[in-house]
Amino acid sequence: MRSTLLLLLIAFYCSAQDKLHKVTPSQSEQYCVYVGKHDAANRKSFYPFNKSVKIELIGFLDEVQWTNLIKTADSARNLKKEMYIKLDDKSYRLNKGRLMATTVLSHHKIDELTDILYNYKYPPMQSSKGSILIDEPVGCYNPRNAIVFKDLNNKIIEYIEICFECSKSKFSSAEIRTPNYCGRTYRMLKDFFVDNGIAYGTTYLK
Repeated sequence: MRSTLLLLLIAFYCSAQDKLHKVTPSQSEQYCVYVGKHDAANRKSFYPFNKSVKIELIGFLDEVQWTNLIKTADSARNLKKEMYIKLDDKSYRLNKGRLMATTVLSHHKIDELTDILYNYKYPPMQSSKGSILIDEPVGCYNPRNAIVFKDLNNKIIEYIEICFECSKSKFSSAEIRTPNYCGRTYRMLKDFFVDNGIAYGTTYLK
C-alpha cells in the first residue's frame, strides 16, 4: 500500500513539473503588465511615503570598494563601514564617506516612482507550455543604490536598498509597503535613477 502511494506521489510531482515553464527574469518582462490599480493619492498613503518630508535617490560605494579605500586612510580606525548609521531606534544617517551621488525628488517625480513600484505586476501566468515560473538568480547582492526617506529633521526614517547588478533589494523594516517587483521593475527603476542624475551604481561602477 505504501509503495503504491509513493508511486502515485512521484507521478503527481513529475506531472506538475512538466506543466511548469521556467523563464529568466529578462524573459519574464513580457509577462509584467501595467495594472494601474493605485492612483497617485492612494500610493502616497503607503508607508513610508506617507511619513516622509523628503525622498532622495542615492548612489554609494559598495562595501568592498569602501573597505579597500579606508585601508589606506590615516583615520581608518575612526571610519564607519555601514552605509546607514543608526542614530536611535527610529532613525539613521548616511555614511557620507561612501556617498557618491544624491538627488531630492520633486512631488511629480515621487508620483513617477510610486507608479513604477506599485502599478506593475505579474497576472496569473500561463503559456502553451504550462504555468510560468520565474527562475530568479541567487547568491549576488552588492548594493550601490537606495531610496531614502527623511523626516523634518533630515533624519532617515526608512530606506529601500537596491542592487541593480542582480535585481534584488532590501528594506530597512518590515513596515514598508512591499513593491510589486516583476520582470521590468528593476530596469524601469534603473532608468528612473539615471534620468534623475544618479548614474553611479546603475551604469558606472568604478
